[in-house]
Amino acid sequence: MDRASRPYFGFKVAVVTFSVATFFLQMRHPIPIRFSQLILVALFLGCGAPVTRVPTPTPAPTPTVEPSPLPPPTHTREKPLPPIAFPYAASFAVPAERAIIANSAGLRAELRQLKTLGINIVEQSFTRGSTLYDWRAFLDVAAQEAIYVIPGLLDAPPTWNGTRFDLGQNEALLRGIQNHPALYAILILDDPFHPKFGGAFTTDRLQLLYQQIKQIAPNARVMIKFNRGILKAEQEKNPRVAFQAGLCDICAIGALEFRDYGDGKKFRRDDLLVNHNYSRALIKRQNPQAQLWTSVQVFGAPVRLANDDSTTYYLPPPGELQQAIDLILSPDLQAKAKLDGIVWQQWSSDTVAREPIQFTLRDLEFAAQRDIVKALAKKLGLPTAP
Repeated sequence: MDRASRPYFGFKVAVVTFSVATFFLQMRHPIPIRFSQLILVALFLGCGAPVTRVPTPTPAPTPTVEPSPLPPPTHTREKPLPPIAFPYAASFAVPAERAIIANSAGLRAELRQLKTLGINIVEQSFTRGSTLYDWRAFLDVAAQEAIYVIPGLLDAPPTWNGTRFDLGQNEALLRGIQNHPALYAILILDDPFHPKFGGAFTTDRLQLLYQQIKQIAPNARVMIKFNRGILKAEQEKNPRVAFQAGLCDICAIGALEFRDYGDGKKFRRDDLLVNHNYSRALIKRQNPQAQLWTSVQVFGAPVRLANDDSTTYYLPPPGELQQAIDLILSPDLQAKAKLDGIVWQQWSSDTVAREPIQFTLRDLEFAAQRDIVKALAKKLGLPTAP
């Protein structure tokens, strides 16, 4: 019985009960009257207003809404970039957190500024939260501005699992952009022999890492920045981290010798000279097919802080910066092992958090240093945008 029929049924029961009781109490009535009374009760039970039973509605199933796929970024594979006479790079176009598809307009503005200095390659770090859409969008904008890119996931390096490397997000990066026309190389590691990695990157393991990368992206150049790591391995007589062939296609050392170790801001000219003399010769001897690059320091902290090694770097004044350039491009060093590329480190800070506590080349007060960068580009025969 449905809920709507219950009141009417109760009314019927009450009427029948009353009539039956009356039948037995009024025995003095003639039999015909009593029988007619029963007939009326029967008719009453058989008749009555029909009750429409309203079925309980069954809720319609909620349709499954499939998420709309993200639109693919504009790709430029059909527009190969022109070759470059000399790799003249800068790191980083924007901090890693801003290397995202939503900041394409901001990126374009930075690249156009870099082109005025003769920069033709950008080394760019991405966060571990970045996606294929961010990487491709970045390279698409760079391709439209005729600038090559060396991307890297510096906060998500490969990890050693005991037998080989887990590339993690680096594998997705390699697979996703290996054929992009703006790709110049992949920056897989920065300073792999540094104690911060806990000895995870030995010579043998780096050779294995190189092979793993080539299995995924055989045509992509692999870049590693050693800074002073090659020289330190020799000084410490540590064969586990000695430089050998099969580690990198672009092997970069550093000219990061504008330091304040507590004795004041000084250009450590002798340290730079020793590093370049040894490291450049060893790289060319062990791996003559590799490109030999150097970074040049154009970043630094405003003030040196105790127990913070990153603040021992200071941004060099124009005179000291020019001395460093003259030294690394001196006929003596170039005759021993000629440089194949230069990276100006840094145009922007690597992270947003570091911006307030670090000077970089793009800061307004360093126009004289930017003039040195532009003048060297012209000396190397590189075009500079107006």
